[in-house]
Amino acid sequence: MESDTSFFETFFAENKVLLLIVLAVFVWLFGRPDFWRRLFSKDDSDSAPMEESDFIAEADFFIAYGKYDEAAQALRKSIAAKPPTADLMFKLLGVYFKDSRVDDFLASATYFKREFGRHAHWESICEMGRQLFPEERLFR
Repeated sequence: MESDTSFFETFFAENKVLLLIVLAVFVWLFGRPDFWRRLFSKDDSDSAPMEESDFIAEADFFIAYGKYDEAAQALRKSIAAKPPTADLMFKLLGVYFKDSRVDDFLASATYFKREFGRHAHWESICEMGRQLFPEERLFR
């Protein structure tokens, strides 16, 4: 003997309070603007933001395989997210030096000197700079 009513119709007919609770949850959940925004968003804003050390580790990975463009891109991504630190800029300068990107190196070294002055990394930057630009006053 088959019944014309489904399980859900029978269940909720007998449990009207449960039906009201389920409906209330759906109304509350679907009525929230952030629910729809999160549901259809391609943004990863819920994921934890990458720390500077994550970008440096990513760059180190690329450097190990000689992929300097990718390493520089990872570091520039961090710099675009927030003001760069001396360590981040030093890592980027190292990438530019290894890849012989002289124009990028000079521009970044000038920025480093203006923003961080005679930081602990400055002597190392000057050594690299003198190899690329023996006559450049910035590195004397």
